[in-house]
Amino acid sequence: MLNELLLQQSSFVKQIKARKKILLLGNHDKKKDYKGLFDEIYDGPLLIAEKILLSHEPVYALSWCLNIHGHDHSNIEPYKIGCKHLNLAANVCGYMPVSLGKLIKEGILSDILSIYRITIDQATGEKKNGEAVPDN
Repeated sequence: MLNELLLQQSSFVKQIKARKKILLLGNHDKKKDYKGLFDEIYDGPLLIAEKILLSHEPVYALSWCLNIHGHDHSNIEPYKIGCKHLNLAANVCGYMPVSLGKLIKEGILSDILSIYRITIDQATGEKKNGEAVPDN
């Protein structure tokens, strides 16, 4: 869950049917308040796959991954061109779970270059005709 949780909603969290419940703490959350409700609790971003970064707040300047986050409750965050974000603040997604598997099958990651491809291209492109190529 990427959004701040109210302690009064702990009964709601207990009702969520999931193999594993993972919480990324929000800017007002304290880890001690959620012990026992979640299997894992993180206080910073979590890279869950080569191209998927989960975070509470948007993370910028990452062209090599999809940043799935919450925090932007107004859904008007000005994202940097070349960075891909998915805002899943509870109110933005209608307080409903979103299937990551379904998003992947629908191709949400298809236009994101692999960090490995980017690194290789940068390393092999460093010299062109014996001259260093400037970074972009």
